Formats: sequence, structure tokens, C-alpha cells
Amino acid sequence: AEPAGSAAAAIGGDGPGVTDMIRGEATFGEIIARDKVSRAHIVPRGRGEAETAALLASLRFVTMIDALARTYDHVIIDAGAFDVIAADQMAELAPGGVLVVPDPTDPIAGVARARLAEAGYGDGLIVLAGAPLVAPTPHPEAA
Repeated sequence: AEPAGSAAAAIGGDGPGVTDMIRGEATFGEIIARDKVSRAHIVPRGRGEAETAALLASLRFVTMIDALARTYDHVIIDAGAFDVIAADQMAELAPGGVLVVPDPTDPIAGVARARLAEAGYGDGLIVLAGAPLVAPTPHPEAA
């Protein structure tokens, strides 16, 4: 379980988020929340389904991303799985990207990286394995 008030807990919630704002059912102030265990602010996906391409093309979404980019040093968008058209749209909104895959040597990961590079990410794209992060174990001789 995630710590209460953590970013991970907020993202998994069933409250309003981006999809609700796009449909005009929530304001930006209603969907953004400060993470209680870090300095991050979280905007969850929201309730209901939204086609990724339509979401990225929404004027409200573009305006929100622009406002966030002017306010914060870094804006992280967890886009999940999306198609080539959405990759083109995302490249217009975000100058860099991180592709997270379970196995970077998997041929599907290579195809995804190539499609994102074609969309405009090129050098701004980093491929990470989706393994959980583990704190390093101190060496006994260092004690």
C-alpha cells in the first residue's frame, strides 16, 4: 500500500482529474493537489474514459500543460500506452520523454522507441527498465 497522502495514492484515487476538467465537470483548482510527502503537485487522470488523441488535442489540456510548464521546473505526464498519432501530439507539448519498459531488449520496446523518435523525441528519449527501485545495500567494509 502507498503512504497516505502520497503521490501514488492520489493518482490511484477515484476523484476528479484531467478527464473531468476536459469535459468541463471540474476546474483545475479542483483537480490539482499537493502531495503530502513531497513537494510535488499531482493531477490525476480522472473519472471516465477519454481517447488519448482527443485528450491531447483538447484546448483545455493544452492550456493546462502550458500553465504547468510556466509554473513548475518539471512537468511529468504519465501517458501510459499511446499510439503514433498521440506520440506526435505529445511531442508538441513536451520537449523530452522517458519510455519505461520492463525489458529494453524486447523488440516491442525497440518499435516503441523508434516511433517516439519519429514523433520528434530523438535524443530526448530515455529508455528505462520497469524494475522497482531498490535502495543500495551498504558494504560491510564501509562501516
